[in-house]
Amino acid sequence: MHQLDQPLEPILLPGSRHLIVPSDLFSNLDEQPEQLIVELVTFPPHETLITRRINNNSGEQASSVPFAAITFRCPPQTHGVVRLLPKNLEILHQLVQASGLDLIHFVRDRLRNWSPKALPRDARLILIGHFPKMRDSTSHPEVSDIWGFVTLSTIKEIGCAVGAWSADGNSVGALIGGQVDLEKSRSVEIHVLNVHFALSRSQAAELNGLQPDETAIVAIGLGALGSQVVPKLIRSGFGQWRFLDEDIVLPHNLARYELSSHAVGHPKALVCRSVFNHILERPTVDDALVVDVLQSKDKHERLRSMLAESELVVDLSASVPVARSLARDFDAPARRISAFLNPSGKDLVVLAEDEKRNVRLDWLEMQYYRELLSRTEFADHLVVNEAGGLRYARSCRDLTARIPEDLVGLHSAIASRAIRQVKAKPEAVLCFWKSHSDLSVESLRVEGSAVFEQQLGNWLLCTDSVLLAKLASHRLARLPRETGGVMIGSHDFQRQIVYVVDLIPSPPDSEEWPTLYIRGYEQLADYLGEVSARTAGMLHYVGEWHSHPNGSSTQPSRDDRKVFAWLETYMKSDGLPPLMAIVGDIDVSWYLGTLSG
Repeated sequence: MHQLDQPLEPILLPGSRHLIVPSDLFSNLDEQPEQLIVELVTFPPHETLITRRINNNSGEQASSVPFAAITFRCPPQTHGVVRLLPKNLEILHQLVQASGLDLIHFVRDRLRNWSPKALPRDARLILIGHFPKMRDSTSHPEVSDIWGFVTLSTIKEIGCAVGAWSADGNSVGALIGGQVDLEKSRSVEIHVLNVHFALSRSQAAELNGLQPDETAIVAIGLGALGSQVVPKLIRSGFGQWRFLDEDIVLPHNLARYELSSHAVGHPKALVCRSVFNHILERPTVDDALVVDVLQSKDKHERLRSMLAESELVVDLSASVPVARSLARDFDAPARRISAFLNPSGKDLVVLAEDEKRNVRLDWLEMQYYRELLSRTEFADHLVVNEAGGLRYARSCRDLTARIPEDLVGLHSAIASRAIRQVKAKPEAVLCFWKSHSDLSVESLRVEGSAVFEQQLGNWLLCTDSVLLAKLASHRLARLPRETGGVMIGSHDFQRQIVYVVDLIPSPPDSEEWPTLYIRGYEQLADYLGEVSARTAGMLHYVGEWHSHPNGSSTQPSRDDRKVFAWLETYMKSDGLPPLMAIVGDIDVSWYLGTLSG
């Protein structure tokens, strides 16, 4: 009556007692019995024995009632008969013998070879059996049952019952050719245990429908988003981690952190390592540093080596200075990924460098600002929450954002998947997720554009293929007349970088002639104000651009030199380098700080 598509019948009916064992306990069936740390958890009608190996270097002690585990594997058997739960060692022996294994002799041989120094003989014995099952006598094993059996007798009593030893008071001696005492084996009472393997990385990944991944990852920032993203990735079997964070956990953090009140007062990096290392069977967080990345980048060797040894750096700090420092200040090959929420917590942004780091995190930041300017749906993306910050202490800096925890939870789930997905692909990418009041989400993915860098005097000019194409398109559309406009971007004074991100085309009151261009100013101030508002002041005016006719060089004309002289006076009053771009029919020439090119 058993249909071919039905699962095979179990060997035994399950009981109410459970046994949790190390995931690799069956990896070597020839091992001697081993001592285990055992924790008994009782909640009627259930009992659970949680076992783990003793770390010889930790100074741990076994429980007051020590246990030893012996594993055995039965020959394959055809399914179909569900047995009653065995009550003693003799009945268990008969059950196993039906499959072709003499359990009594198996246990006797194991105990004879066991060194008395390994365990006290007052230990209880746990037998863990592997029962392969076939659908019929001609098929191969499809699946295996794994069952555990805990004895109420001591190992000394069991050894005497199976003929391994002879006891005289406290003295125990090995027997040569000893016989099994069935009466004594019948008196060895046992309880059946439902065996569960501790959650390993591979099983966690399988339960998530994924492949395990041991990529060496440094996570920077274990705040609201980071404390929720990282454990989600660990639970999916992803990453071998190291943590960096300088802050401690304060009470208000618990509103959005994946931590409890026990963490308050402790450094975030250290407490997250402790908590997250208990998710899977083996630790997944190797190290944690309580450091300020910006203050320690030049003097903390452990920090630099940590980044140098990683394969992936995940920035969850929501800090522009940290992201730019990771992009430019650390000579490490690891690919950088940055994930952060906007001020209201409604939108998530993920920036991912390409594998070769040709498109770095700092340029992806600039491309992100450009997308904010070009898409009306993100017009309020960087607008600060109307309710403002919430003061949690008396210092002028003791403000925290008002962001609902459900939004952090929603976006942390999206970010954890995004990190896995972008890591699997080599290209640079910029991703947005915009949530709505009903928690529905719409997404946007933009490929990272090719970056062009040019050292001009003391400054590094940084732009990309999108802007160069845009300059060429505007010039072509106005031929045979010259045209021009304003460049917008950002200055990094610390590293002396000028980012040229976008352009403003020719204002309506400009004068355009075949060999002359005079830029107007109508609506320009309003547009620059809009640029500043949409990007929270991150983009601003950086210089001028104009085109030259076909067949003309991109060298500055006499009029261009006059404009540059004015630009130099105007920009240097704010400590900024003057910038001019001249667009020709073949290329673009950039002049930064000086007209020498």
